[in-house]
Amino acid sequence: RNDRVSYNQEMDTDLMVNNSGSQGAALLWQRKTVPSTSSNWTEPYVQIRRANLMLENIDNGQLSDSEKGHWRSVGLFFRAWQYINLLKNYGGVPWIDKVLNSDDEALFGPRDSRDTVAQNILTDLLSAEANIDIDGNGFSINRDIVRAVISRFGLIEGTFRKYHSLGGEQQY
Repeated sequence: RNDRVSYNQEMDTDLMVNNSGSQGAALLWQRKTVPSTSSNWTEPYVQIRRANLMLENIDNGQLSDSEKGHWRSVGLFFRAWQYINLLKNYGGVPWIDKVLNSDDEALFGPRDSRDTVAQNILTDLLSAEANIDIDGNGFSINRDIVRAVISRFGLIEGTFRKYHSLGGEQQY
């Protein structure tokens, strides 16, 4: 799957470039386009929809308030994780934070800016960090995992912003 961590995960980003080809890296030279049928584009949105379903329906279950806070944090974490990968691959993408129906206009809406997507990712991760069980409820992600992803995202986004002169790198 695309979300597995591997040594070459950063290949062809602004952090690591395979310069063996004559055309250069598409992302680095801003020639990367959103494909119409790639799983790199559709699969993250499938996972985001699942996270949004969970987030919208968590209050319907018979969980204590602390359990709801933990599982809401898990949903926010996984939604942010998918958006981190989309942001790294495509820059600004449509930010979807609710379950969409087949006739929703947002399905065909424009991209949100990189600033909007990055800020929403950070907001989701910080909310997850504040509310997740420290030990992960014994069998799920825990606060340390969330903090590791916050750190990695901050490094990626802060570096990108600094070296592309976008500003705001200190926030990340």
